[in-house]
Amino acid sequence: MLDFRNQNLRGRSFRGQDLVGADFSGADLRGVDFRGADLTNSKFCKAHMGLSYRKKILLLLVSLFIGFAAGLFIVFGNNVFGVGFKSIAEYFFAVEKNNLIYLATVIYLVGLITSIWFTLRKQEWRPLIWYFLVAAAVTGAAVGAGPKAAAEAGIKMRPLALVAPVVTAAAGTISVTVVGAAVGFEAAAAVEWVAGVAAVTFAGLIPILVKNGKVSGDGGVAIAVISIASALVGWYLSHRSLKTEEPLLLPLRKLRLVFRCWGGTDFRGATLVNTDFSEADFKNANFYGSTIIRCIFQNALNLHLANTLNTPLEPLEVRQLVLAGQTEVKDFSYHNLRGVVFAGLNLQGCKFHHADLCEADLRGCILKDCDFTETMAYGALFDHAEFTAAIIDNWSIDKATQFNDAKAKFVYLKRDKSECNPPQGEFKEGDFAKLYQDIANTVDFIAHTPAELQALLRAIEKIKDDGIDIFIQQMERKADSVALRVQSEGDVELDKAAIYAQVEKQKEIELTALKHEFEQKLLIQQNEMEKERIKHEEKAKQVDLLAGLLHKAIDKPFIVNTGTIGEITMNNNSRSIQNATIQNSAVSLGDNSAVTNRIQQLPENQGELKEVLMQLIALLEKSQVTVSEKQKVEQEIKNLAEIAPKPAEERKSSGGKAITALKDLTSIFKDLPEMGLKYGELLAKLWMLI
Repeated sequence: MLDFRNQNLRGRSFRGQDLVGADFSGADLRGVDFRGADLTNSKFCKAHMGLSYRKKILLLLVSLFIGFAAGLFIVFGNNVFGVGFKSIAEYFFAVEKNNLIYLATVIYLVGLITSIWFTLRKQEWRPLIWYFLVAAAVTGAAVGAGPKAAAEAGIKMRPLALVAPVVTAAAGTISVTVVGAAVGFEAAAAVEWVAGVAAVTFAGLIPILVKNGKVSGDGGVAIAVISIASALVGWYLSHRSLKTEEPLLLPLRKLRLVFRCWGGTDFRGATLVNTDFSEADFKNANFYGSTIIRCIFQNALNLHLANTLNTPLEPLEVRQLVLAGQTEVKDFSYHNLRGVVFAGLNLQGCKFHHADLCEADLRGCILKDCDFTETMAYGALFDHAEFTAAIIDNWSIDKATQFNDAKAKFVYLKRDKSECNPPQGEFKEGDFAKLYQDIANTVDFIAHTPAELQALLRAIEKIKDDGIDIFIQQMERKADSVALRVQSEGDVELDKAAIYAQVEKQKEIELTALKHEFEQKLLIQQNEMEKERIKHEEKAKQVDLLAGLLHKAIDKPFIVNTGTIGEITMNNNSRSIQNATIQNSAVSLGDNSAVTNRIQQLPENQGELKEVLMQLIALLEKSQVTVSEKQKVEQEIKNLAEIAPKPAEERKSSGGKAITALKDLTSIFKDLPEMGLKYGELLAKLWMLI
């Protein structure tokens, strides 16, 4: 173990070194550089931190130079304000020259102090802004006061007159702020006053020259008073920014901390895990951006004078809890509390909504009624803590989160307290700790849509196929969403963050794949629907074509004169069909020997009619004909065979009725267009032969 106890280590550098377990208790660490060092399990009890003498002198010289430069701006602003006020006062009032100077001084100081007082009281910038606007209007009169009035004040840069009051007020604050940063807090008041006032007063007396090179006593006194007052106001604001840490003055506090901790004991980038800083003095220490995990700050001094920006110790309320164990603030929502030690504190009713409590130490804490909604608590220690009535809606824990002997009668699973665990009654002794210690080794996912759920399931399967032993422990529907809980096989510790990231990444890949698959299926369906539409249109066209052919073939025009049969005219639309095949006949005409015999009895001079009727019988036997249609067809063909030998006039009348009946059977060929065409040709021939 490295032992540096009670040693004088001023100005030493331990940058980037491995100092695990080192003991710096009681050592003088002013100006020591610990940047990037590993200080895990180290001790700094009663150690003294701060600036080395060499860096104090350097900062003091820099501060005095800045203070002197700020004093020049103050003088310039005061002169411009005085010229403007004099122009306005002489226009409206009859006041002596010397009295004008004193009156301008009083109004300037009263306005500045009053506006600052109201600004701090109301915690808003409007009063001070109004003061600057009024002062700008007054000093603006200096631009129109003429070269003579400006020359009396030693001013030649009139375009800068409008910004003078702002520079005046700000310069005093900046000058004394940076001066105070050069020394320790105990001596800050005296040194700030002496250095700041000396700088601005000396600078203020230089340009107060009038005719014949003489100094105007009244003008010098006025500017000295304003300079001293500005310095005091600046020191007060600087002092107050460190003491009260008001939100309005936080920018000033940050500026002062950065300046005063430059060159102090430097812990930037250091690893501080389980480090003991009990009773250490942190004046001028720099912890900016350090990793602070479960460090002890019991009875530490001047932690508010250390640069803890960008660390969990930056907020005042957190430092109050760490140092004193109590604070009036109860809301720590969205705070970075990673690695903070709250062990044994009463935190009842505190809000940790969306806070980072990873690796924090809350052992033995009273956490009743606390709100842990969406809190990250990976690796946090909750041993012996009391959780009764706490809200744990969607919090994040892992196997490293410890619940040894933690207890609770019940907890709320929803932030609106609509769901409780257990649903009825209370936890038995030890049940809460056992339940949530097991749950700590699980990862929860939520799917909001069926597609997201399918992608999530596929992602989990893909992760399993890659060799990670996980399984779905629970799947539960919650309102419009589905919650999945994934657990590791056996006692294998689950890297929740890594698993969650892997599954979410794979889920996005699966969602993209599902979207592509859906688009492909949709495209296939659209193509199938388009094919069906085209097929349906083609069938409709074929039916329309068949109907047209039948009408054209059957509806043969003829003229009847009294006692004389007109000449029948008809176009020959016959077509030849070869190699046609008709299949899947559901019903045949059965025994048609009687019809066939009747056809065969036709005389020799009607041989062509006989052939057409036989072709018609053969065609109908192979078509889709029901029993009733069969009987009708048989009857009409038989009628045609019987009326064939009769006289022409009777044959035309009776035969037309039979052929019209056969025409009504066109629908039986709706799925067989080729057969329908043949059927139409045969009926057309019958019209010509009857």
